[in-house]
Amino acid sequence: MNYLFKIVLIILFSFSWSQDCCEEEYIAEENCGGLGCYIPQCTENCDWEIMQCWSSTGYCWCVDENGIEIAGTSTPSWQGFPDCEEHNECTDGEYNNDNPCNPMECWGGEWFEIIIDCPEQMGIPCDDGEYVPPAEGECCSICVENDNTIEGRWHLLGYEDNVMYQFQDNYRYSIYSVDGVFGSIDDAGGTPNPYTIEDDVITINLFFGNIVSYTMDYKCNGQVVDFIYIPEEIIHSTLFREGFNYTENNCEDIYEELGDFNSDGYTNVVDVIILVNHILNPATIELQGSDINNDGNVNVSDVIVLINIILN
Repeated sequence: MNYLFKIVLIILFSFSWSQDCCEEEYIAEENCGGLGCYIPQCTENCDWEIMQCWSSTGYCWCVDENGIEIAGTSTPSWQGFPDCEEHNECTDGEYNNDNPCNPMECWGGEWFEIIIDCPEQMGIPCDDGEYVPPAEGECCSICVENDNTIEGRWHLLGYEDNVMYQFQDNYRYSIYSVDGVFGSIDDAGGTPNPYTIEDDVITINLFFGNIVSYTMDYKCNGQVVDFIYIPEEIIHSTLFREGFNYTENNCEDIYEELGDFNSDGYTNVVDVIILVNHILNPATIELQGSDINNDGNVNVSDVIVLINIILN
């Protein structure tokens, strides 16, 4: 009798821990208040698909038969998809070093991630700087000192092939080009504009009694700076250093604000409306960064890209 009772307990215990995928899918759909929710993916028999994906985040991962994520399998879609067939079968003591930055060891028939001692993950501070994503082939983030100084040569975002500013010895020189090739400071046009800096505020003398002040908001380890109106706190212009690739880089600061035309900290339907108004009325509305796909034109393609940014 005791033996039978134990068997019943084992069966009930196992059942309590199993999760019916279709049931979880139904619950997720019922609780989802809009777009962007994670919805489990199930087989026709209501088993869990061994690879689960969350389109809004761009990540996919492997799960066991109960839908529990297998540690170390979460992968961004732009790096490919995890090999879930491989991750669901292993022999104790087996190692997987396919990704040197995410080595795995099999224990108890399951893969477990081997933690690599990276300074950022260990909580070691990056004094006078910040951690940036590792270069290709490297595993750990790199501590880079901030270069928060306006001195140097800067492209004007949106006119990067036509306008370059060179800040030197408290003068701003304007250098112009028709083909993206910029000359030296000796080729600057007009009279250089004197400027002063106090804390994070730059004041530029544009002559004829026109003096403007902006708050400078540095990003990407000093490679990008926003000039922000005072006191409206609206971005007037964005500059990026000569030699910095604004469209292809690992700086998350840029992509977080991409498409945030009203500078409210969010990219949403309001920004879509602003972009559409700009396309319909380009002569009356000035919109910095409206060429989102950087193809040289502001049109419906940029609206599509912006909508994809919001949805994903």
